[in-house]
Amino acid sequence: MITESLKSRIESYASDVFVQNPFFKKSEDGKLNEKQVKYYLNNVFFLFQRTTIYLKLASTVADQLGQKDLARFYLGKQKEEVGHDKWAQNDLRGLGEVANEVDSRQLSPVLRDFMNYISDTIKRDPKLYLCYMVFAEYFTVLVATRFLDNLENKCGIPRSVMTSIANHGELDREHAVEDFQIIEKNVAPEAKEEFDKFLECSIDNLDRFFCEVAELDS
Repeated sequence: MITESLKSRIESYASDVFVQNPFFKKSEDGKLNEKQVKYYLNNVFFLFQRTTIYLKLASTVADQLGQKDLARFYLGKQKEEVGHDKWAQNDLRGLGEVANEVDSRQLSPVLRDFMNYISDTIKRDPKLYLCYMVFAEYFTVLVATRFLDNLENKCGIPRSVMTSIANHGELDREHAVEDFQIIEKNVAPEAKEEFDKFLECSIDNLDRFFCEVAELDS
């Protein structure tokens, strides 16, 4: 089954990430600094803004293709996600940034290019956006608590300025279940190879973004 394959791969990545990825390893070792966290949050701010845009796009394209159930799902998700970018904005302000808008000077090239690729993918096949969504939401559920504990207890970054991650860590528990259910209902078994490939693309790009944050100078 497609959902079993996706779930297993996401869990595998999450189980190794605090050892294999330098961003999460630095949180484990107490070595993430405020500059890195600000850069990370600026890109979370950007990512959350793009999420509402892409959910609306995915709903429109799915509707045009006659995928009515999927179009309704995306539209409902888009309404749920409105305003979540404000969490990241407020987190940045809690760290002393003005943050009236995403700072383009602190925008990850990896994340920017990947978001452009996702937009093109949605226009080609809106179902594939489900693959990115389930990765982003289920991965957050799996790692958020440990990551936030590390930041607060080892790096001196309080949870009060990480609400964008803490809130999603809770909300995405239900969201991930819904994602797997809609994939099971709307994606044919023969699409498994394409979904597995797009999941690997999503993991690779997010992993490279995390590495980019870890490599910032102090």
